Amino acid sequence: MMRLRSRPAGPASSRPRADEDGFALIEVMVSAVLLITIALATMKLIDSSQQGSARLRSKGVATALAAADLNRLRQTKFSTSTTFPTQTRTTLVDGVQYTIVSKGTWTSSAGILNTCTTSSGTPGQYLRFDSTVTWPNMGNVRPVTAETLMVPRPGEVAITTGGFTMQVVNMAGNPVSGVAVTIAGQTLVTSAAGCVNFTTISPGTYTATYSKGSYVDATGAATGTYANAVITKGNTASKTVLYDVPATITPVKYYLQNTSGSDSTTSTTWSGSYGLSPAQASAIMGATSTTKLFPWSGGYQVFAGGCVGNNPVTYTAEFANAFPASAVAPGPGGQLGASAYLRTATLKVTSVPAKQAVNVRMLPNVAFSAGMATGCDASTRTSQTAPSTPTTSDLTYTWNLPYGVYSYCVDNGTNRYVGRTDTHFNNTPPLGVPTPTATLSVPWSTVKGFSEAGKCDATGITG
Repeated sequence: MMRLRSRPAGPASSRPRADEDGFALIEVMVSAVLLITIALATMKLIDSSQQGSARLRSKGVATALAAADLNRLRQTKFSTSTTFPTQTRTTLVDGVQYTIVSKGTWTSSAGILNTCTTSSGTPGQYLRFDSTVTWPNMGNVRPVTAETLMVPRPGEVAITTGGFTMQVVNMAGNPVSGVAVTIAGQTLVTSAAGCVNFTTISPGTYTATYSKGSYVDATGAATGTYANAVITKGNTASKTVLYDVPATITPVKYYLQNTSGSDSTTSTTWSGSYGLSPAQASAIMGATSTTKLFPWSGGYQVFAGGCVGNNPVTYTAEFANAFPASAVAPGPGGQLGASAYLRTATLKVTSVPAKQAVNVRMLPNVAFSAGMATGCDASTRTSQTAPSTPTTSDLTYTWNLPYGVYSYCVDNGTNRYVGRTDTHFNNTPPLGVPTPTATLSVPWSTVKGFSEAGKCDATGITG
């Protein structure tokens, strides 16, 4: 049987190997890096904790400063002033400079102001004071803001000021909330009842304005205006205004009036302006847009031309029945198209000498029609020349014109004759007063004197 014997290790076996020396060095380096990382993180944590503590202390000081500022503002007397400008102050506490911004604004509470009247014990207007405090190195800490509401103290307002109440309603008579109303430098927003109540306005006459988003007033203006708010001491003036989502009338198409008086399908063109006459308000003359119209329940009469005298209902109230497409009533936010009508005006100059050049134009007649004015649309100046034979000829001129009363103008290129006091052209609708003129004939003998200098297309000339 064989026996195995262990041999004692020689002297070389007790020495460490070279690769073991390198591994030990790496362990030392890793340990050092970890130690340094942990130390840096600990220092950052300590520093962050110190900064956080400083910010908390600063926030606490800011809160106390805001509360103290509100206590100061609560001592404000309403009778001192009706405007409260923004105030900015600084104060130093424990080496930190704090900035305090104080602001007073007039406001109202929709939860309290539910009607358009107020009693002496429950005024509808409030003064909101805001106090905001900031300081250096705030980081992600928000400014400290404190606010409070104040009401006039008994007897403090009525002695020297008056009030103003406005209610804003739409076409249906329902209240409109969220409308910003401004008067005497103060702004309030209407409550659910559509109301604002200003209680501290110095006596005088003021203009109140009101606005909200895309709404329009009764005239189609985005910002409504009431220019006669008379404020007297101890009294409250009031006003109710209309404000609603606008309506649109488009497209507006032009047609020739049928001689029978019925609605027409013969289309034509018109390069002048047009008018819009609401049933419940003043007409809009010389319109260039139909996209911002107050939605009157009675609708609009649409017509060609830019004067009251161009409105067909000026001459006959039955026009809308004969031409129903000219009267439309789009609701709030609604859109409808409309038709406007023109009538053919015919003028004949008779017995014109051979080879005579004759220029003719129709002008608004301001002498025979109060609705026609200098700014009304007129026809273009049209030229013709009599032929060489026969000795005399009749020259005929035609235009498609808005309704109205017109004078004729004839010129020879240098001087003109305007028929202001003799026969004029009634371009009025059927069944209208005065009776429409079919064709106006003017003898050459009437105009050949050319009593005025200048052509018929001179600026500012009227009939």
